[in-house]
Amino acid sequence: MARQILFFSVTVLLGGSPLMAAGISSPRVLRWAANPESGPPYAFFSWKQSSKRVNGMDADVIREVAKRLGCEERFYINDWDNLIPGLRRGLYDVVINGIVAPERPMPGVIFTRPYFRGTRQLVIRRDEEKIVNLATAQGYRVGLIPDACTHELLEAYPGIKLLYYTDEYEVFFDLKRGQIDAILMDSPGVLYHSSIQADTRVLEEAVVELEYVMALRAEDGEWLERINRALEEMKADGSLLAIMRYWGLCQKPFCQMLGIPEEPLPELASVPGYRQFLENVQSPTSWQEFTERYRKILPLLGQAALITLELSIVSMGIAVLLGLLLALLRLYAPLAIRWLAILWIEFLRGTPLLIQLFFIFYGLPFIGISLPPFWAAVLALGLNYSAFEAENYRAGLSSVPRAQMEAARALGMTQFQALRHVIVPQAFSFVLPPMTNDFIALLKDSSLASLVTMVELTKTYALLANSYFDFFGTGLVVALVYLLIGLPFSYLAHLAERYMSLEKQAYRGVYARRRRNRG
Repeated sequence: MARQILFFSVTVLLGGSPLMAAGISSPRVLRWAANPESGPPYAFFSWKQSSKRVNGMDADVIREVAKRLGCEERFYINDWDNLIPGLRRGLYDVVINGIVAPERPMPGVIFTRPYFRGTRQLVIRRDEEKIVNLATAQGYRVGLIPDACTHELLEAYPGIKLLYYTDEYEVFFDLKRGQIDAILMDSPGVLYHSSIQADTRVLEEAVVELEYVMALRAEDGEWLERINRALEEMKADGSLLAIMRYWGLCQKPFCQMLGIPEEPLPELASVPGYRQFLENVQSPTSWQEFTERYRKILPLLGQAALITLELSIVSMGIAVLLGLLLALLRLYAPLAIRWLAILWIEFLRGTPLLIQLFFIFYGLPFIGISLPPFWAAVLALGLNYSAFEAENYRAGLSSVPRAQMEAARALGMTQFQALRHVIVPQAFSFVLPPMTNDFIALLKDSSLASLVTMVELTKTYALLANSYFDFFGTGLVVALVYLLIGLPFSYLAHLAERYMSLEKQAYRGVYARRRRNRG
């Protein structure tokens, strides 16, 4: 019950829906997903307005669509690479995040009519003179955010050295410091991000025109028809044009798509959406603004820290119990079962945690096993760390002298009783320090849960930092939160270690006997 309350709180706080955890859909709820790390003008959070509500042109379009469908809209967060796999898995109904429909059909996915038309452009450093188009970029390093359209486009230029990125901020940062020579990016992202980079230059010649669409599951043909009708209504009554005007994106290709005369491009400073973007990325100019920014994001970090803590504690509990069972089977079970335990431990230790997590969350549904994001992450972390705990326990059990087992059996105990009352308690005192280290490591590895739509502490940091362009200050705050989470457990483990040490146990036994004799 506590898990459900915590997950409900952080999901609602970030604009999501607790229905995601159970995989429940309602006919009156349009569940849509995007990656807010994409940043303006697609989807982003704003601390100046409401850090709980996602903003951007994609968010405005889908909200208008939902209103025309008579539906409540619910937002879900997922990484860019996992948006389509999450759609196929049924976590949400629609993906809208600057997606370009591929020329070839995509299995299990259908696409709406376009809601935006723009161009793909090259961005270079201001002092770069050799690159004037894609043909002259061959032999140079070009950064891009990959999609199917980009791969098909670049097949004609095999000499280009491609470097892939997941968000606009990172690719512009690498261009500025010389890690890449050019950027291939869609015009909306170029318009916003190049405007705050004084040392970059946008080549006027467009590489190719593109159209943005929404993605749905192939079986959701009814949703597709309704959304397409809503988009046509928005094009006809001017509401789609109003959204793009708000974000300053009424460029020539978009006007051609709507069949209207080309509009003169406004000054960016007069565009409302761009001013909202600038409010986010501008550094605080006073202590009041500084404290106000962090005051607004602290509740988000606090809720995310609770999710991280809950995820880590439940996973570690599974790891400890299963690890102890595996260690006992490896040491005391019949030979065939010992070998099975060894193979299982080596399999878990020898395969990456990320692969195990993806297999559990995205792979198991193919055989009819669908787990909510929280329990998929718990299972992956618990299983992976159980292998390491099993080795810790094996070392601890082996450290207890064999004479202890022989003495217990000589006193009439069964093997199970000897393990329970004599061997395991002594072994536990040996394995407590490495088990504490493993918990701290698991606490940090819980950040991988963000890859299965869990909005934990590291994911929240990425969302906030990409929205505010504040990686330094927010990073220090998040690092402090992680430290504050881990320190109490380290201290408690130290107290437990002292309490359970064999010398102190012996001293307490002697002291207790003396008190009884005096009594």
